[in-house]
Amino acid sequence: MKNKNVFKTLNYGLYVVGAKKDKNVGCIINTATQITSEDTPLIMISINKSNFTTKTILETKKFSISVLNTEVNPELIKTFGYNTSEKINKFDNINYEEIDNLPVIKEGVTAYILCNVKEIIDASTHYCILAECYEYNILEEKETLTYKKYQEEIKNKVIEKVETPKNTNTKRYRCKTCGYIYEGELPPNFRCPVCGEPSSEFEEIE
Repeated sequence: MKNKNVFKTLNYGLYVVGAKKDKNVGCIINTATQITSEDTPLIMISINKSNFTTKTILETKKFSISVLNTEVNPELIKTFGYNTSEKINKFDNINYEEIDNLPVIKEGVTAYILCNVKEIIDASTHYCILAECYEYNILEEKETLTYKKYQEEIKNKVIEKVETPKNTNTKRYRCKTCGYIYEGELPPNFRCPVCGEPSSEFEEIE
């Protein structure tokens, strides 16, 4: 048996990864794991290869992590999770500051971490990036948002805010994991641009 709901029981979080080259870019990830806790702690993130933010991280070799808390505005998750930094400035109308030339979100965030890339591992649709944490601090003493809590309490609020053009003559499919909506005939080799799930994890919707 292969029940993918098993992975939703693991204690993931929800984070905004930020980077900057010519402009500030960022995206949502759900995997950021502390590897060591020495003087220069090591952390590992998993990030989709197709994200525009990933391209910037590979070029600059540094990134920020903003750790979302349970009071985060669903609009922020929609902005960073359902859009691409290639087409819009996601940091418009967002309370943030640049620290060491990296964007750090200041509202709905428990803590931030600034990282230098140490090693990159190819993991199919994603890269696992091992990085050294060189600056990190607590912003608010609030409960960190877990992926499980997001799925159960916040995800539907985010999906409601996603504006998807409706064409009665066009088929529409929704990713069962993150809620991303694809319009048109779904290619068999398609992968969700948000979470990397294959086409088999999409369901047709009206």
